[in-house]
Amino acid sequence: MKLKRILSLVLALVLTLLCLGACGKKEPEQAPIDVTAGTPTYADDKQIELSAYCGPRRAGYRYWNGFYGEHPEDPAGGWDGWITKEAFQDYLDCGFTYVLSEYDALYDHSYKKNATVDNFKDSDLYEYMEIAEEVGLPVVVAANQLVNLASSTDYRLSEEHKEFLAQMVEDLSQYKMFKGVTFRDEPDVNMAKTFGAVYDYLNTLKPDMFYFTSLLPIYCSDITRFSSTQTDKEAAYKEYIEAFSSETNAFVYDSYPLFYDPVQGATSIEATWYQNLRLVAESAKANGHDAGIAIQSCAFGNAGGEQSFHKRAVSTKADVTFQLYTSLAYGMKHFSYFTYWEHWSEGDGEDFYTAMVEYPEKNGQEPIKTDAYYAVKEANEEIKKFDHVFLNFNWEGTMALTKENKALNTALKMAGDYQSPRVSAVTATDDTIIGSMKDKDGYDGYWIVNATDPGHNLSDSVTITFREATSAIAYVKGEEQTITLADGTYTFDLGSGEAVFVIPIQ
Repeated sequence: MKLKRILSLVLALVLTLLCLGACGKKEPEQAPIDVTAGTPTYADDKQIELSAYCGPRRAGYRYWNGFYGEHPEDPAGGWDGWITKEAFQDYLDCGFTYVLSEYDALYDHSYKKNATVDNFKDSDLYEYMEIAEEVGLPVVVAANQLVNLASSTDYRLSEEHKEFLAQMVEDLSQYKMFKGVTFRDEPDVNMAKTFGAVYDYLNTLKPDMFYFTSLLPIYCSDITRFSSTQTDKEAAYKEYIEAFSSETNAFVYDSYPLFYDPVQGATSIEATWYQNLRLVAESAKANGHDAGIAIQSCAFGNAGGEQSFHKRAVSTKADVTFQLYTSLAYGMKHFSYFTYWEHWSEGDGEDFYTAMVEYPEKNGQEPIKTDAYYAVKEANEEIKKFDHVFLNFNWEGTMALTKENKALNTALKMAGDYQSPRVSAVTATDDTIIGSMKDKDGYDGYWIVNATDPGHNLSDSVTITFREATSAIAYVKGEEQTITLADGTYTFDLGSGEAVFVIPIQ
């Protein structure tokens, strides 16, 4: 009897081993997920903020341009001004929701220490605000001297400075189109506490104040003034972003990713593009506020081509939407373009050229709209079709993938590796970014973006399988579609610079 029992146990063990060998190891089941049932609806009551630096210029306001050569007219007496209704309307027609004024509120009040406020109506800004009010263009006014108003030790504002700022806000608030002010462009870390002090006081004067500043990118971390012993660029940059992130409820940072090598005749993507997006998104999420990005709409570098690399001209919609959609995959909710109007150049150093709008060839002619103007206009029109939807979602994390047996490139390696529990499988035929989002009701949303260099004009095919999903709402080129999912799977093609925003439905 005992022998029979032993033989039975041995047989059972052999059968178990044979089954494991033939059937393979049984994978553990995925943990259950909590999925919000039903189809979400979103009211069309939100808009994404879009602006460009800088807006129309006044007469005689012209920088040297080392690429095209100096204009023949004397800048002191030549060139018509373009602070006109027509110029402002062109700006609005490009899809922007507000303009960043070049004219500084503090400068135009002739601010000096221990000085009083001059008559606002004598300033160049007065003309700007009058026309903006007439055409219905919101204005964020430059106020770069704000950085000098708070004490460098305790960061408190003096009563004199408070009085001056109160007068500035009172003068500008007579206009419905006064939206807010800018802080110092690309500030270093030492300005963060001043930023917070001025921000807090201005909010007591105008609680709905829109406060704009554009921080430096990670590839400029060597000039953010950290300790000289700081050798880890990512650690240094995280400290820089955190310094400002903890002082405000929103900010924008610069990053210009589109390169061109005139020697090789090749385009490429800035290696830190996704790393920078990830670090900013993480900081904004940790501090509970939104973030945005100033993206590339002109070329700059050494215009003569002596540098082996420089930021290339933007000429196609894909150039623009690549930047917009990869940024949205990290939860960015605010965009500013650099640059709308032809910008300054140093002549013997860094030149800027091929902006969205350039000076006319001869005085008295109309400014020239370039391919960049029309590319940005088309891209802005596309995302404004469904901005009220994706603005309801907050960023959870982002992952990158590429085709089978191909390694991620340098930029994508730093993009992030967030695994959404709602996604059970995903494949792509080329470089792809997937940003995972969630709204306040628990619905999941996914930005799925063709992450290939738009200069290469490559397509991408993606197959993604969602758990607990029978259909999906998909926004393709801004248009809403309802997709029936077979076993939770959705397959689609993405052209260069294209993306799909998908909301799976149980």
